[in-house]
Amino acid sequence: MEKGLRLTTEEVKAVIDGRKSMKRMIIKSHGNTPKFYDRDKYYKLVNGLNNKLGLFAGFYKDSDVFTYEGKEMIDAIYFKSPYQVGDMLYVRETWCKLSKLDINDQVIEGTENYYYRADGYNPTPFNHFPDADGFSGKDCPTWKPSVYMPKEAARIWLKVTDVRVERLQDIRGSDVINEGVCDAYEKYENLIPKFKAFWDSIYAPKGYVYIGGNADCWDANPNVFVSSFERINKPCGQ
Repeated sequence: MEKGLRLTTEEVKAVIDGRKSMKRMIIKSHGNTPKFYDRDKYYKLVNGLNNKLGLFAGFYKDSDVFTYEGKEMIDAIYFKSPYQVGDMLYVRETWCKLSKLDINDQVIEGTENYYYRADGYNPTPFNHFPDADGFSGKDCPTWKPSVYMPKEAARIWLKVTDVRVERLQDIRGSDVINEGVCDAYEKYENLIPKFKAFWDSIYAPKGYVYIGGNADCWDANPNVFVSSFERINKPCGQ
């Protein structure tokens, strides 16, 4: 199945450089991070639940039964993973559309193209960037957020190779490297602190608050889906 994956500009650069092959996403239900006290360490990945397609993480709670380490666990609640193995993902990144102008400051038909912030593109006076009011004639782009990037603009495609569940703070040093936050030459003692800073730069300013802090931040240690992927060519017809 083809699905979109929003990445920050720095994450896009890491994918392009071949440094990023993993992404963590908070497991949420109705906008809340599941916190089931000590019971949330018990989980199982289930492919297809009640005849529904998809990958689900089951946590010890209410409404179902599943097996964990050979033991039947009574009461469980399931959260659907946004991705499953085999999914093809088109990366949604900060972008804009640009057209060239002629000597009369008129748009030249057929010169429209997509440009991406991750490329560090610097426009010239002969380039024209659109804004909310149409064509403004500005020499710097009005970058559009990744959430508004159409599928046709996607230049990076990925294929999901693995999905697992863990607590955020269970991340290993090798995974920090696979997340694209650090390279393989970084000192080991710097890996986790750098990932913590990266995570909080994205999630700490937003999300839902629980007693003691932000439910999405590093210190909250939320459950996360860990998706691994490999870069692929753009599928035919896209």
